Amino acid sequence: MHEKHPHRVNVVAFSPDGTLLASGSADNTIRLGNAETGDPLHTFEGHTDEVYTLAFSPDGKTIASGSKDNTLRLWDANTGDLLHTFEGHTDAVRSVAFSPDGSILVSGSHDKSIRLWNANTRAPLRTFEGHTEGIGSVTFSPDGKTIASCSFDGTPHFWNADTGDHLRTFEGHTDAVYSVAFSPDGSILASSGPDTVVHLWNADTATLLRTLEGHTDEVVRLAFSPDGKTFASTSIDKTICLWNTHTGAPLHTFEGHTDKLYSVVFSPDGKTIASSSKDNTLRLWDANTSALLRTLEGHTDEVYTVAFSPNGKTIASGSKDNTIRLWSVDTGDHHLTLEADTEGVATLAFSPNGTLLASGGYDETVHLWNANTGDLLRTFEGHTDLISTVVFSPDGKTIISSSIDGTARLWNTNTGNHIRTLIGHTDEIWNISISPDGKTLASGSSDGTMLLWSIPSAENK
Repeated sequence: MHEKHPHRVNVVAFSPDGTLLASGSADNTIRLGNAETGDPLHTFEGHTDEVYTLAFSPDGKTIASGSKDNTLRLWDANTGDLLHTFEGHTDAVRSVAFSPDGSILVSGSHDKSIRLWNANTRAPLRTFEGHTEGIGSVTFSPDGKTIASCSFDGTPHFWNADTGDHLRTFEGHTDAVYSVAFSPDGSILASSGPDTVVHLWNADTATLLRTLEGHTDEVVRLAFSPDGKTFASTSIDKTICLWNTHTGAPLHTFEGHTDKLYSVVFSPDGKTIASSSKDNTLRLWDANTSALLRTLEGHTDEVYTVAFSPNGKTIASGSKDNTIRLWSVDTGDHHLTLEADTEGVATLAFSPNGTLLASGGYDETVHLWNANTGDLLRTFEGHTDLISTVVFSPDGKTIISSSIDGTARLWNTNTGNHIRTLIGHTDEIWNISISPDGKTLASGSSDGTMLLWSIPSAENK
């Protein structure tokens, strides 16, 4: 049997291969045993107070421990020797984690700080500060580029592991965040959800600028006009509201759909608004007067999504009827149907040059189409649930998808290769928006938060 601690056991951890089990205790020691037989192997002594946290290195050769004595210690798992004591925290170390390659250690403390250390040279690298209470947990993303932390202040925070930049947490909604959108200049973020309000935020500081009230039911999608002076919101209440971005004043209410709305977009010149609905139609509206210009009919089931081509001459629609339809904006004529092998097309996006169309839906994959011929070019697989949003980077070289599986993924447009998975939300991701410069991605989730992510430049992919 695993050798018994004489006092409370605070933490246990398996080695990566599952053969070893380490335990940390209020008796100030760490005990290592054979996970299968329970035979004791080593007792690590050195901490002068309770051991709160343990982590094996990815190769299983070292163990990191954090303690109420304010230190982080590194041990040889084979011999039990103390390799190094990391000092710097001014209160108990509550959490520790190795980077995926084992080269970096991160520690979170009751002193409200997060510290990064070089696991090989033992040198301190940087300190992250931003939480207002003690840190309860820290972890690396699978690619090692992001650190997530949670605190007794009730907030999750996300940090760039390379620079230490805080990637920000936006909190204010009382329920899930369904939609996020950047203003064209990237200075403002809009968010919405089931709480029926729209929040406008300073994208740089995460400061809430104003809260807009007007809808009577869940607000499901948002879109800024190309000049950024106005933005539109759609709701389960069957209406579209147009707002003044800078004052928050309501400008128009668009009414005509006979069931809840799903999507809204502006034409590239800002003169036309397109919307889609559960009533199986998409509608085009005059953005200045709110007049209905035309109703496009042809889908045989709910229309989930609409997208304008970059030149504004074509509009694409995706439906629960498993088809994507392309229409002439000027005439309303339907000129191409793409048959999607899925249970419904939930999201669409044109590439910046208009030659490609990306789609996502209930089959958990992203499809890339030739927008002129309708030919399916490639399929991107990796998500494990509904694709909620697809967007292109401004240079068209990257496709980003979000999913109900709680992740966002980056893909190389030309090769189809998976570049990166963004992990940080604790629930479904409903919407993503990329900043105009392509450097930042915003995501909104059922966990009630909106997160900002740093997106690598094309030459770094």
